[in-house]
Amino acid sequence: MIEIHFQKLVPVLAHIAISPSSREVWARDPYARLMDTWVAYGTPSENEELFRQSGFTEIRTEYLDLKGAAMTRGKKPWKSTS
Repeated sequence: MIEIHFQKLVPVLAHIAISPSSREVWARDPYARLMDTWVAYGTPSENEELFRQSGFTEIRTEYLDLKGAAMTRGKKPWKSTS
């Protein structure tokens, strides 16, 4: 749903909402970078796997409203260096 929102809905709504003098800037699709960032962030399951590979335990992902953002947390066992 987020991809559809960024790729389809936001550009149309922005085009309607902005002034004609600003449309040249919007024609360059500033949301493309935002979408690239969103995709590069990875899915919660991919992030959980990265946590596991890094030695974290008790990994859980919490979603913010409408699952538009997620926070993955885990615990990393402490190892004495002495």
